Amino acid sequence: MSKILGFFTGRFGKVVLFDANEPVHEHAHSQLHVLIKIEGADSSFDVGGEKVLLTNDQMVLLNPWSPHANPRDSGAESTILLALYLEPVWLGMIGQNMSTESANTLFSENFGQMSYEVKQSSFEVARLVQDSIGQEENLEELLFNLMREIVVQFCNQSLQRQLPHPSRQIDYRIRAAVKYMRDHTSKEVKLDSLAKHVSLSRSRFYEQFKACVGVSPRVYLDALCIEEAIRLLSSKNKTLADISETLGFSAQAHFTRFFRSKMGVPPSDIRRVIYDLMESRMILQLEDNLA
Repeated sequence: MSKILGFFTGRFGKVVLFDANEPVHEHAHSQLHVLIKIEGADSSFDVGGEKVLLTNDQMVLLNPWSPHANPRDSGAESTILLALYLEPVWLGMIGQNMSTESANTLFSENFGQMSYEVKQSSFEVARLVQDSIGQEENLEELLFNLMREIVVQFCNQSLQRQLPHPSRQIDYRIRAAVKYMRDHTSKEVKLDSLAKHVSLSRSRFYEQFKACVGVSPRVYLDALCIEEAIRLLSSKNKTLADISETLGFSAQAHFTRFFRSKMGVPPSDIRRVIYDLMESRMILQLEDNLA
C-alpha cells in the first residue's frame, strides 16, 4: 500500500514524499509537477502516451495540465519519490527570464538528467519534509534553489530569451465552460450538458476544450475535484462523508477510490498528515508565546 512519508505546503504549492507501490491512473495538475526518485525501485510514467523513466539519474518533468499515469503492478517493489507541485505564480519569482504565463510550456521534454547539485538538493528536501516543523524557511529556500537549478537546465531555451503569451487563444465558449467547472466543482457536472450550455456539440466541445486547455474536459474536472478535496481535507469541520457529498459522489467509498486512483494514497492519509502538521505548528506557536 502506498503511503505518505512527508507533506509540506506553502506559497510555492506543495511537496509530498511518497512511498509508492500502487498504480496511479491518468490525471493532471494545474501546477508544474516534478517527480524525483529518492530511493527504491526505478519506475515509469505514461505521459501523454510516451513512456518516461524515473531513475536515480532521471526525473520526470511535467508542465501544468500534462496528463500522466504510473501504471505499475499493484504491490510492486516500492519507490520513494519526491513530488513537487509548484504554483506558476511562485515560479515567476525565480528570475526575470521566467514568466508566470509561460509556465504551461516551461519544459520542452518530459524528463531530465539530474545534476549532482539537483540530486543533493532533492535529498535534502526529502530529509527535511519528513519533519518540516520549524524548517519552513529552510525548506522554501531549498525548493527555490532546486527549482532554479531545474529551470536553468531544462527550461525551453526560447522561453528564456523571450516571454511570449500563450499562442493558444481560448475560445470564449471554452472559457465559459472552464469558469462553470471551477464555480461548480463536482463529479456531478454533466459534460454533455455543459457542452450544450455553451452552444457546442459534444464532439466539438471535447475537440475545442482539448485544443484550448491541453487536456480533455474529464481530466480537467477530475484535477479540480482533487484540488478541492485537498482544500476541504484541511478543515476539521468536514468529514470524509461531507467532502464526498460536496464533490458529488454517491458514496464515500467512491470518493476514496477516486482520490486514491489519482493521488496514490487515500484521502484519510492526506488528512492525517495535514492535521499532524497543523497540530505541531500550534504547539510550536504556543511554546514560542510562552517563552
